[in-house]
Amino acid sequence: MDTDNIEAALRRVSQEHAVLERSIAGLASQLQALDERISELHGELERRMERHSDRLASDLSRLEDVDRTAGYDVSRLEDRVAAVERQLESVRRGW
Repeated sequence: MDTDNIEAALRRVSQEHAVLERSIAGLASQLQALDERISELHGELERRMERHSDRLASDLSRLEDVDRTAGYDVSRLEDRVAAVERQLESVRRGW
């Protein structure tokens, strides 16, 4: 290979190297932007999960209150039914 061919080959390699460096810089920039977006989405996901978790805890608490109240109401109704049954039995015996 003569000097002109070597110099031409070096120029081509240099140009290709410059193109690759620009491509790498562009990819690095895109990767940085993607990393930032992932961080934003992660934060948003954590906030949503916390909000839903708080809402579920609140709903569970309300349901537990409803369950306790319903249990109390059922117990009261059972007592009233038993009292009515006793009264009915007394009336039957009295006849």
